[in-house]
Amino acid sequence: MQVTRNSAIINRQGIIYLGSNGGLSELYGTDIENAYRGHLRFTHLNIDNHDITADGHYLDEDISLARKLTLHESNKALNIEFSALNYGNERNGIYSYRMKGFEDEWIKLPMGQHSIRYTSLPGGDYTLEVKYASALSNNEEIIQIDLEVVSYFWKRWWFMSGVIILLSLTGAWLYRKRMEQVRRKTREQEAEKVMAPIVKALNESQDPKQLQQRIESILHIQKQYEDSFSKSAAEDKEYTKAKSKPFMEKVIHILEQNYKNSEFGVTELCEAMNMSRPLLSKRLNEEAGLPTTQFIRNYRLNIAHQLLQESGGRNITEIAYSVGFNDPKYFTRCFTKLYGMSPSAI
Repeated sequence: MQVTRNSAIINRQGIIYLGSNGGLSELYGTDIENAYRGHLRFTHLNIDNHDITADGHYLDEDISLARKLTLHESNKALNIEFSALNYGNERNGIYSYRMKGFEDEWIKLPMGQHSIRYTSLPGGDYTLEVKYASALSNNEEIIQIDLEVVSYFWKRWWFMSGVIILLSLTGAWLYRKRMEQVRRKTREQEAEKVMAPIVKALNESQDPKQLQQRIESILHIQKQYEDSFSKSAAEDKEYTKAKSKPFMEKVIHILEQNYKNSEFGVTELCEAMNMSRPLLSKRLNEEAGLPTTQFIRNYRLNIAHQLLQESGGRNITEIAYSVGFNDPKYFTRCFTKLYGMSPSAI
């Protein structure tokens, strides 16, 4: 067979086609599936136009090894680079990425691009995933890094809870002051009303005994009115106190009663609060800065943390079940993510 000059071509799958006097020939490699020999890694981190190293502020170790990155909501720009570290002949591999918790769909990068940029990420917990697909084989590799964006303090749940409590106390104080003013004014008006018939009786009556009886009758009627008014004011105060119970206090009270029940979730909390799912989610985001599911989970983890501190070696699986987790492994992952240490380290 004689190969024709300038008649050779190779496709993206690595198959070579040769034109000859005998027709078209195909040549397959013997190790196509293992052609990719790269090692996908994060290679460079830049925050707000500053190159970042493992200084303990953003990273505890080099970006190629790090498993967690901590930012603040005030950081305006995040730029991260990555590479498959493939020094063979492959040049057409494709990178894709997604920021779980911020976007769920994979986003493909143009060929040759190996960096991504995010600006003004809101506070929350995310997971950045990067995927590399080899053009010479079906091999894919995925790497990830957890990303915590710390919210401004006035968006944190403890600050919002404090504001709600302060506003509630201020409202209650203003209400009491207003009720005192109303009662004082009412007493003055009633005293004037009482004095008027007494003065009239004094002016018109010629019989002291009859005058005394009329004054006693007027005062008795006034006493009945004051008793009735005081009772009504007390009932109004109790009703207002019950209705003004802070939102977060209600949520915490319900969770206190139900955190051990693994079936108690968002739907059950909505029913207990007599609120729709969107409204409850909105209120919790406004006052605690957390989605409903995460707020319930964090509450259970806080209880577990207290139990671990008090237990003196109590079984972790037992504690996981006691706070409503059906999967001890999932409990351990959630606990480690929230407190930065495993339950066994407490």
